[in-house]
Amino acid sequence: MVHGGYAVIDVETTGLWPGRHHRVIEIGIVHLDAHGEVEASFETVVDPSRDLGPIHVHGLRSADVRGAPRFEHIVDGLCDRLRGRVAVAHNARFEAQFLAAEFARLGLVSPLGPDGAGALCTMKLAPTYLPGSGRTLADCCAALDVDLSVAHESLADATATARLLSAYLRMGDAQSGWWQDWGRYAALQQWPTAETPRTTPHPGFAGGAGGADDGGHGPGRAAWRSRRRVARVPELTPAPPAPVEPRFLERATELLPRLDLGRRQDQYAAMLDKALSHGYLSTAEGGNLTTLAAPPDLDEPSRVVLHDRYFASLGSTVWAHDVPAEDERRQVEAVAEMLGIAPHRRGAALVPSVLERAPRPADDDELDEFEVIEGLDESLGAASGPRPPPHARPDVGPLAPGAHVALTGSLSQGRDALARTLERAGLVVWPAVTTETSLVVAADVACPSGKVRKALRYGVPVVDETQLPFVLARSRRSRTAA
Repeated sequence: MVHGGYAVIDVETTGLWPGRHHRVIEIGIVHLDAHGEVEASFETVVDPSRDLGPIHVHGLRSADVRGAPRFEHIVDGLCDRLRGRVAVAHNARFEAQFLAAEFARLGLVSPLGPDGAGALCTMKLAPTYLPGSGRTLADCCAALDVDLSVAHESLADATATARLLSAYLRMGDAQSGWWQDWGRYAALQQWPTAETPRTTPHPGFAGGAGGADDGGHGPGRAAWRSRRRVARVPELTPAPPAPVEPRFLERATELLPRLDLGRRQDQYAAMLDKALSHGYLSTAEGGNLTTLAAPPDLDEPSRVVLHDRYFASLGSTVWAHDVPAEDERRQVEAVAEMLGIAPHRRGAALVPSVLERAPRPADDDELDEFEVIEGLDESLGAASGPRPPPHARPDVGPLAPGAHVALTGSLSQGRDALARTLERAGLVVWPAVTTETSLVVAADVACPSGKVRKALRYGVPVVDETQLPFVLARSRRSRTAA
């Protein structure tokens, strides 16, 4: 059976809880062939027949969806774009539960299931291909220098996830049989067709932001409509208003380490990440975090333990960065309230430990992980000037045969030529920076690329490409001596 390729999907929604009438408002899909090469991409905004929820997250306003197709207008076209392909998403459970809810409104069944069991999840694969990485799409993309500068747009997130999947396919070439099994499984999935019986949406959902009629859209296969992207002229157009919610928790969740959790618990932790990073801090709009749909096999005692561990990890991340400002403390306290954290545990999270109060090392060669993160951008709070990483020394090494080496930046020798040099030296050029990486070769070690940031967090040495010959020479001498 021929592998039909992959359909990487991302959805933007009016909220996080489909059971509370939150709806899909944008869909992005990227088609990859069986080898991970991009074939096509698609996107559409969707009239949700209700308010649009957190505009500061997805950037869509009523004018953007006015006259857009509703879900029942594009469902057949959506199924056509997914049929025969392996459906892929980052934190697939989120996309799957919203698709399942949208399908159910029409009397249809999504073959992905409400828990995403029928989809391939790049978040679940991260521990295999990106050991040491966190859960979030941003953190995984940083390990591969995948651009995610435009987040929370469906097509941008789907494109980043597609690049992540392509890298997994290259790194997992030896597991070709496993990827083929997914292709065979996808070929058997039964996506609804235009002939599949369905129910008529409730009249109360008709029109929504787009008006009371169909807006000229036929059922099932209406034309997809991209979101409006208007280039802003600085001299003529006023700057957009600042986001209502601060970026503090969004940056904090990106830096959270992956906890040692089971698969379903990790999915639930990812939902907590999304809730916090999207600014759901109000009990209005159903934003109480305890209302998140937990996996059915996660009982209440286990959920309490997971909340405690998650909150402790959040507190440690916040303190490791810097002393939190008063508004940041209030946000942490709000999270504690919504997670049901015991009062004594809340207080402990807002007081730094003896270790966290300890002075920083005076030795310039000892670069603390969070000192690096602090200098990269505004991160969790107040802005700070860029702090370039220390220049790597030419005496880094020696590298053992088969050691993983990652490349980053516009290398003057050309990436292919440098890769051949490394391969002749018995080293493996690896597309990602993981805890198993032995060296990163950068065009500019002071450039805070995703791979450089990851390397510094993991303690992996970074060298300028001009220093690489010294490293290789040292490695050759070490092997000769042995």
